[in-house]
Amino acid sequence: MYISYNENKLLSEKQRLNNNKKFINDYLKKLKYYFDNVYKSIDPNILLDDEQRIAILNDEDALMIIAGAGSGKTTTITAKVKYLVDILKVNPKEILIISYTNKAVNELKERINQDFDIPVDITTFHKFALSILNKFNNYKIVDESKIKNTINDYILTQLNNLKVLRLISTVNKESFLKNYFKLMVGLSINIDNLTNISYKVISSIKINKSDYYEIYDLVKEKKQKNNCFLDFIDKVYKYVINHLTYNNLIDFEDMINIACRKIKSLDSFRYKYIIVDEYQDISQNRFELLKCIYDQFNIKLVVVGDDWQSIFKFSGSRIDLFTEFSNIFPRSNILKISNTYRNSQQLINIAGNFIMKNSKQISKNLKSNKSLSEPVIILMYHKDKVLKLKQQLNEFRENDKILLLGRYTFDCDFLNKSVDFVINGENITYRRRPNMSIVFLTVHSAKGLGYDQVIVLNNENGVYGFPSKRKNDKFINLFIDDKDNYYEERRLFYVALTRTKNRVYLLVNKHKKSCFIKELLNDGYDVKKR
Repeated sequence: MYISYNENKLLSEKQRLNNNKKFINDYLKKLKYYFDNVYKSIDPNILLDDEQRIAILNDEDALMIIAGAGSGKTTTITAKVKYLVDILKVNPKEILIISYTNKAVNELKERINQDFDIPVDITTFHKFALSILNKFNNYKIVDESKIKNTINDYILTQLNNLKVLRLISTVNKESFLKNYFKLMVGLSINIDNLTNISYKVISSIKINKSDYYEIYDLVKEKKQKNNCFLDFIDKVYKYVINHLTYNNLIDFEDMINIACRKIKSLDSFRYKYIIVDEYQDISQNRFELLKCIYDQFNIKLVVVGDDWQSIFKFSGSRIDLFTEFSNIFPRSNILKISNTYRNSQQLINIAGNFIMKNSKQISKNLKSNKSLSEPVIILMYHKDKVLKLKQQLNEFRENDKILLLGRYTFDCDFLNKSVDFVINGENITYRRRPNMSIVFLTVHSAKGLGYDQVIVLNNENGVYGFPSKRKNDKFINLFIDDKDNYYEERRLFYVALTRTKNRVYLLVNKHKKSCFIKELLNDGYDVKKR
């Protein structure tokens, strides 16, 4: 038995662990034995620190836990669920955990459902939304390719109405279509590209506004010169919606938007706690779904994330929904977990100073017991990029787990030119050290992961360098503002720097150094150049 006092009476007090240090300290002492032993049967090496324990105890209506890179975010979520069930006696079936990817969901299921044998529901946003929709109707789900086919059908239908098109030779048809699209849509473009751009615009509309006409009118008012394209989008959007509705079909964003509307007609809701993992990736429509549930059913909302690692704007994430949390939820509390266990203090200082050059990032004082001089090594090469990489790989231990990081998926293509490397999906074999574990991932794919050593392959100044200077299509930018993409590139570079358990190595062409590399070299950081 962990406790010998009236827990319910203690928890009914008005302080509820908020802004009362004496109350918090007394409570921590009474639950010390419980927290000291939470992970004993799973991993006796895991010991929750005081910040984690306070975050677990806090029972505010809306709670944000800001967890820095490598600070034990999943450990904290898992222990909070166990505390809710063990101490507050919450029914596991009244707790819902939502994350973004199946990979993250499976990790949480392993830790909570399997290791602790607690049968809480753990799912993605889309599967949760679908479970709501299934109470009302059996929808058929269509993927991206089916939506693009529908858009393509609309375009072809319009073209078939042009009798002149049938009289034009195949050789001249492509040129004719480009001129036709230039006249009718405002783009000199082929059908495939017009379809792709139309799909991205329609998806952006659905992610950012459930009411299409609100955003359409707003953009049309501000961008009169793009009226022809907007009129085209208006027509193709209606065509897609009518096609989906008539055939009882929905796409992935419809799942979220329709579920939000359906929630309002529910009389009851089974969950009392919703815990959201990776909240820094929240999009407008996902937020509206959570807020609707929070307002209507008076649930407890717990969100966990790190604004320094918000890197999915291209798929609709909005960092302001994270940084403005306390303004959005008046009955809220924000707590930070500052102790990190992956990076050295020296690397934390470099990465922290780097990311805080972004405006509106939340300040943190991350701490680590690990110490390592020169945690960032800049590998300069003149011509032979492969040779420089091999030299560094030869210095690593045979049993090190190595991560090669790219800004883009093609950043490792240069290895194909060398007989010393074999690429098999994400796995890379270095023939001179065949037993060494080497993986290539993009920075987006590597978020949340940690490796013994990390080498960032592309740090050049260029359109496809790091930071990337690639811009969204101007018509997509009518619906997604592109002006702060540089801030996102800085956050992405922060994620790259913090994947390592030891040092991070930045492979750089000495004649094409990116602005980030120049910044690291010029700012007096503990950075070594080779």
